[in-house]
Order: sequence, then structure tokens, then C-alpha cells
Amino acid sequence: MTIWTLLIGFAIGGGILTALTWAKHRNHFQAFLQNFTGVWFIFSGVVKAIDPQGTALKMVDYFTEFESTFEATWLKFIAPMFPFLAKYALGFAIFTIVLEIIIGVLLILGHRTKFTSWLFLGIMAFFTALTGYTHFTGYVPDGVNFFAFSKWGEYVATNMKVTDCGCFGDFLKLSPTTSFYKDIALMPVAVFFVWHYRRFTQLFKMRIRATLGWLTVAVSIVFCFYNAFWNEPIVDFRPFKNGVNIREQKKAEEKARADVKILTWKLKNQKTGELVTLSNDDYMGKKMYEKYSTDAGWKVFDQIKTTVAVPTTKISDFSIETLAGDDFTDSLLTEKNYTFLVVSGKMKSTMSKQIVAIPDSVFRTDTLRKKVGGRDTFTLTKVF
Repeated sequence: MTIWTLLIGFAIGGGILTALTWAKHRNHFQAFLQNFTGVWFIFSGVVKAIDPQGTALKMVDYFTEFESTFEATWLKFIAPMFPFLAKYALGFAIFTIVLEIIIGVLLILGHRTKFTSWLFLGIMAFFTALTGYTHFTGYVPDGVNFFAFSKWGEYVATNMKVTDCGCFGDFLKLSPTTSFYKDIALMPVAVFFVWHYRRFTQLFKMRIRATLGWLTVAVSIVFCFYNAFWNEPIVDFRPFKNGVNIREQKKAEEKARADVKILTWKLKNQKTGELVTLSNDDYMGKKMYEKYSTDAGWKVFDQIKTTVAVPTTKISDFSIETLAGDDFTDSLLTEKNYTFLVVSGKMKSTMSKQIVAIPDSVFRTDTLRKKVGGRDTFTLTKVF
């Protein structure tokens, strides 16, 4: 499944809805855009509603990055807001998921056209800001603040602070760059809707549209709560879903990363600003390596590698340690018997160190007095 496959599916779905409501259209092209974006938003919202906890974790990633970014600027008074939002990330996630689904439904129904078009524009601006920030962090070297524009360098994908936008949950992983371009492409549609909201195709009577809208909100909230609090996700797209062999998957991902080969090196001269692209064979040659050494002012800023055969998931990060720091991940994964783990995500405790001396023997020193040859003698004895 790719983004292009999804877009074709959204277009087909939008086309079918447009054909079924052909007689009601004020403008056929705008009706298709309504249905196309409506299907898109409903699908995007539903796949995130399947796992609201995952969406919440992605939002925490964004909030953490925003906090560190604003903390180092004159806007640092904004920074404390993000830990607060992170604390209620799940509620915020459910709100945005339900909002996304209801916008999709309202677009298809053509209900409250002015309000819906502005709502669509607002959420698109929000999404574009998130994905745009993440995309442009690719130009920000390590140790440089995002707002220090003069220190931006060449684009390096591995510089991006959040590697997955979470637009389609765990159903489909999109790079922030792809997501940013997707949002940029939808922004003109959002502006078009605001400009031409009077030409929306409206289905059914207003009371029916309103009823369907509120029913969508209620069902969406219950669906999110079911997957977040009451049960496991109804369709599990997560890496650690039931039935996955963690040990074998972890080995497969590690092997796939080890098999990746470097095709091209990109270097920049820190003194002259000159850029050079070399094949791996050329760069590894002795003469080239000496020519483009760090002593000569050259620095590698990017590499082009072969595609990873097995995508890396969070299973690669699976690790269990004792309080003393001893790793027993392999022991756990190779254990043939059943293992029961008790997990507490909000366990509160305090740790302290105390040195206690425990004797391994107990003795007492006594003085014995006795007469020897008419004299008193004293003997020290130990009684254990």
C-alpha cells in the first residue's frame, strides 16, 4: 500500500459518490472535490480512531520537539504550554480524530457550507504547519535551533526530528516530506472551498444533515473510546500485535539494516562551501579519501543507501533491562516457557540508596580469672 494507491482509491470513491448524486450538483467539479476530500478525511480519521493511543504518542513527539525549540528562543514563554498539552495528549488526539471524521462527513453532505469550508481550511493549515515544521528540520543540523535560519545546512532526511507524521496511523507510514507535499496540494482546495462555499452540493434536508452530523460525532467518540480504553484496537496495525514473533522480527529487521549498502556520499567543504557527490567506490579509494579528508575541510552531510528490505519498526527498539542496567532482552526472547510481564505505565515511586552492614558472625570477648601458683591470671577468650 502506497500513498498513490490511497489517492486512486479516494478518487474512485469520490467519483462514485459524485455519479450517484449527479442530479443535485450545482458544479460537478466542485462536487467531485467535496466527495474526494470527504472520503479522504473520513478514511484518515477512521484509521487513526482504530488506535487513538498511537496518535497521542505521535502528538507527544511533536509537543516535545516544540518545547525544546521554543525554549531556546525569545518565545520561551510558550514552551511550558507543550508539556501541559502532552499530559492530555490522548484527549487532544481523540478531539482531532473526531474533528477530522466530522469534517469529511460535512463535506460530503454539504452541511453548513461556510462553516465547514473554514473548518476545513483551518485544520489543513494546522496539518501543514506540523508536517512543514518536521520537513524543514531536515535542513537543521544537530545542535542548531530551528529558528536559527542562518545556520541551516543541506537537506538531510535523518535530521528530521519526527520521522513519521502519523497521518494514517500505523496503517501506512508516510515520511514528513511526503505528508508536507500532500498537505500543500490540499491547501488550494481548502481555499477554493472558502471562496466558493455557496456552490456546494447539499444532500438531504438541513435537519437530516444535522442529525447525521451529530450521529457521526457520537459514533466517532464511542469508537475512539472503545479502541483506547475498553479493548484492543478493532484492527491491529501495530508492530507488537498478537501473533507477531518478536524475536524473529527483531532479527529480520537487524539483518535488513546490516545488508543496506551505501551507494553515494555527499560532502561539503566547510571552508569554500563546495559540494561534491561521490560513489561509494570512489570515496573509499585511498586517493579520494585523502583528497576529501576532514583535514582538507570536507564533511559528509548525507548518504544515499539501498532500500531496507524489511522496514524498521519499534520492535527493533525492544529492550528490557534490570534496575542495575543489565540487559536480559535475549534471555527473555529465547525463553521457551511462558513469561508473564506486569506493565504499569503510570507507576509512581521514589528510589533511594542505603548502605547496610550485615555481619556474618557474632562473637563476645570475655575475661576469665583464675589462680595459678597463688597468683591471679587473666585470659581473654572469644565466645561465638
